[in-house]
Amino acid sequence: MGDKVLIVEDEPALLETLEYNLTRQGYEGYTATDGLVAPKIARRKRPDAIVLDIMLPGLDGFEVCCILRREMSVPILMLTARADEVDKVAGLEVFRQLRDGLRQEAVALPGGEGGFNSEGRIL
Repeated sequence: MGDKVLIVEDEPALLETLEYNLTRQGYEGYTATDGLVAPKIARRKRPDAIVLDIMLPGLDGFEVCCILRREMSVPILMLTARADEVDKVAGLEVFRQLRDGLRQEAVALPGGEGGFNSEGRIL
């Protein structure tokens, strides 16, 4: 099998379609249907990428994203039917907070030089 992808989606038809198409393309698919189970599966399976719905039972996608970002570095594709500007801004705010938090942690690491390059990336 190929790279592992965790699909977190509570709508059965969409979940099945995503899993089917990823599997056909050679990916190894894992699924979760709610926000409480998703982090547990991610910890156990260590996926190479995550497709994450925003509107989930249990914990919403933003909360799941925050949990996963604190624990692992994995690409996350946010999947949503929401189109309101407020929702888009909320999503960007979550990522800004995560980015800023990760930068503070990196600078605070003992024994390292820390800091950022000219593009603002962590050294």
